[in-house]
Amino acid sequence: MENKYEELLDRMVNFLRENNPGYEELRDGALKTVQEDIQELVGDLRKRTFTPPRTSLRDREGINKTALVNFMDICKKMHKEPEHVMKFLLTQMGTTGYLDGRQRLIVSGRFESNNFEGILKTYINDFCFFFLNCHQCGICGTD
Repeated sequence: MENKYEELLDRMVNFLRENNPGYEELRDGALKTVQEDIQELVGDLRKRTFTPPRTSLRDREGINKTALVNFMDICKKMHKEPEHVMKFLLTQMGTTGYLDGRQRLIVSGRFESNNFEGILKTYINDFCFFFLNCHQCGICGTD
């Protein structure tokens, strides 16, 4: 089946080349335009800013916990599933945590906002852009 598709595709491309003298030029122009558009979109995504993480410390019965108050806002801004982002954060921080009833990420231990911010930057710059890019357009944050 795959060979028939490739054969048909080759025949169509050859037909276009034979009957349209400017085919190569049109194709190259279209590819260049698409590549420029993709680069522009990737640049926009890399420049996308999100609200810095806001934390609050909770100390109950001798157990230190930190709440990432705007966790859901951050996930929405990145267009990523909260469960995935939570797993990444918890793994990188070497701790445990959960989402509470108010959709805050509660993490065991004392952490500052800059701890979360550094890990989120790693998620965006390294993990997201190199492993979660769209297979068709190469952009992170698209479906």
